[in-house]
Amino acid sequence: MGGAVVLLLIGVGVIAATHEPEPEVTPDPPPVEPVAIPEPPPTCLDQVAERTRVEADLSSKWEQRVYFIDGRPCMRGYP
Repeated sequence: MGGAVVLLLIGVGVIAATHEPEPEVTPDPPPVEPVAIPEPPPTCLDQVAERTRVEADLSSKWEQRVYFIDGRPCMRGYP
């Protein structure tokens, strides 16, 4: 009878030693909020078009007008 108890204890020890623990369940990460993509900055000609709407200059043709945007010349055909 004593041998059966020893074998039972050894068997329980072997099972406990080889038993893999349950994998930890990690919570799902919080959902990512969508971020609005900013509009690209206006091009040189976009800025010129806006200025021509504001400063209507009828004394010259569009092709002859030169505007200076951030210190650089900006003309039609030269972005």
